[in-house]
Amino acid sequence: MDAFRGPGRHDVLKTLEFFFGDPVSPEKLKDYTEHHAQTYHFPDAYTGLNTKLRETMNNLILRSPQTWQTAACLPFVQIEGTVVEWDEIHFDVRLMQRVPVKRATLEPPRAHM
Repeated sequence: MDAFRGPGRHDVLKTLEFFFGDPVSPEKLKDYTEHHAQTYHFPDAYTGLNTKLRETMNNLILRSPQTWQTAACLPFVQIEGTVVEWDEIHFDVRLMQRVPVKRATLEPPRAHM
């Protein structure tokens, strides 16, 4: 990681793989650039079904119910029929870019006849 530029592409992808596991669509990582990493753009390769987070939560809750993570930090009571959803917000970065200044064109004066 460069102190002036922030995390690089390799650093971001390594961190994401640690938390989310293998990407759902690894072929989409070829378009992930240094610019994406420095602007904290979440790669499209991880969008979709992710089983690592689900398995991690299930292991914590079902296989070690008396540990600190499930007793104090993550209290759990099983409720049937619960559906978890969230909204996604997408920004069009083209709207935030600089807009060129409109200038009046100067034409030479015309002679009146």
